[in-house]
Amino acid sequence: MPLERKHLRLRALPAGSGVLNCVLLDCSASMLQGRRLALAKGLLLEWTAQFYRRREYLAVIGFGGEQANLLQAPLKAVAFNTTWIAEIAGGGATPAGSAVALADAVLAKPRRSVRGQHVVLWLLTDARFDEIPPRPRQADVCMVVDFDEGALTLGRAARIAQAWGAQCWPAIELGGVAGTDTCTQV
Repeated sequence: MPLERKHLRLRALPAGSGVLNCVLLDCSASMLQGRRLALAKGLLLEWTAQFYRRREYLAVIGFGGEQANLLQAPLKAVAFNTTWIAEIAGGGATPAGSAVALADAVLAKPRRSVRGQHVVLWLLTDARFDEIPPRPRQADVCMVVDFDEGALTLGRAARIAQAWGAQCWPAIELGGVAGTDTCTQV
């Protein structure tokens, strides 16, 4: 018997299965000032719970010191993340270019194996580095969360967002982080 249209049934994918969130977490020394890194980790913890409830996937890359490191490989988000997020340390330089390169390498495999997966890249940073890294090629959408606050803000996160065609939000708008409005939406 040949296969006919009536034999085919559309099976909906589980909620969230088509979304991979990749978080680039700035762990540099400047993020230690004013507890920025602690606030970013708190936001990451809150988001992991949301991603879990929506059955989305998550990858986390931390960058600080000499290089970027894969902290969480692209997997379905899990419910309990407090321990590994609390252990994320900070200090050193800000290798943002290394983080973007690692994100592109890490995200290339899921891109090939999961057809139709939507990749959202989140950059959590105070953007206290000189060179704007290239836009991550593997991301469908980029979002920049600006942790630069205080009397002397540089506005670099907004420039990154503009260069990447991304949206940018001050961290204060996304999780009660104390600061000033240093970004504008693009």
